[in-house]
Amino acid sequence: TLGCKKPMLIGTGVLIVGECLISLTFLPEILYVICCIIGYLFFGLGLGIYATPSTDTAIANAPLEKVGVAAGIYKMASALGGAFGVALSGAVY
Repeated sequence: TLGCKKPMLIGTGVLIVGECLISLTFLPEILYVICCIIGYLFFGLGLGIYATPSTDTAIANAPLEKVGVAAGIYKMASALGGAFGVALSGAVY
């Protein structure tokens, strides 16, 4: 839906700012810790802003009798993406 697009874009932007702050590993230790704290706050805020509208968008066009199936597939894909992300991060780092 059109009303979900703006919060999803804002949430993604805030999330990216958080990820950028977390990635500043070249900073001295105390500055990096401060950047990580602020970065994780931005990351969580961005994810919170993004999560609800993305779920609404994922199930908005499903027929009424298939809404549960659409929500289940969306959450399964989300969990699978998270699992692959952790596995890939572990393999790379």
